Amino acid sequence: MWHITVQQAPYKVSEHLHKNLVKYGVAILLSPQLAAYKGRVPVNILMNIVKKHCFDIPANSEKNQADMDTLKRECQDVLTQLRGKFKKQILASVGYNAENKTVAAKDDHQNIFVLTTVMTNGSNCVVTVELVRLNFALQFARATGATTIVLSSSPAKLAVATTLGATHTINYAATPNWDQRVRELTGGRGVDRVIEVVGNATLERSIASARFGGSIDVIGLLGGLDHVPPVDIIAASIWKQLKFRGIYVGAVSQFIDMTRLMIANPDITRPLIDKVFPFEQAKDAFAYLKSQKHVGKVVVKVV
Repeated sequence: MWHITVQQAPYKVSEHLHKNLVKYGVAILLSPQLAAYKGRVPVNILMNIVKKHCFDIPANSEKNQADMDTLKRECQDVLTQLRGKFKKQILASVGYNAENKTVAAKDDHQNIFVLTTVMTNGSNCVVTVELVRLNFALQFARATGATTIVLSSSPAKLAVATTLGATHTINYAATPNWDQRVRELTGGRGVDRVIEVVGNATLERSIASARFGGSIDVIGLLGGLDHVPPVDIIAASIWKQLKFRGIYVGAVSQFIDMTRLMIANPDITRPLIDKVFPFEQAKDAFAYLKSQKHVGKVVVKVV
């Protein structure tokens, strides 16, 4: 009697899988909600994303502990390398010299955290004041079949919004009473949802643009807080039944849902890239972002 033993070749992480680990690892570490977690949390999140999307994972690999250990080590290595790169770049962006352990004068560097806030608050959607970045929010609204109205003071940015499929565009510099125009475009009803990126400087007109029972999502304060009188939202929340929601960061489940929407609508949810900077020029990328001259995403290439 013959006894034949077949030994399975050890599992190796493919280049395609590694690239996806880096891509999702960057997203996890740049999330303010997730970046604070230590230990196994980011690794487990990355593992779950990979298993859910089955990026080059052998069949039945979840039942093979050796394969799972290999995948987990790869996830840990990717996150460790990314953390190291981020730490070096953040230190460099604030003028830190690793050789003599000194920080450059204040005028010689930008505050990476302030600029990151500006970048985060630049999203835009159904109705937006100042089109800082033409990005996914407009595309997501389009993917769901929503009628979109995009506002900006820049004709060039409005032209890009039209290219991306915006139903209507309004130049608010030429139309200071833009809330009236919004109501005209909606037959006097008002919009279901307003994405507010400026703050108190435009919030009153955003309230006037919303329909009865509508929603105003505040995702930014690009107009600042100085010399801007507060806006009464109590009356609007009662008499117009408006819902006000401040949004800073979403949950992991929402991130996964967003990824599914992008996969299901590849022709619509495509990132608009304005300019790509090498990792060594991240400081210049943030300065360019702060200038608000871009139309689309400003990318820092980390690998």
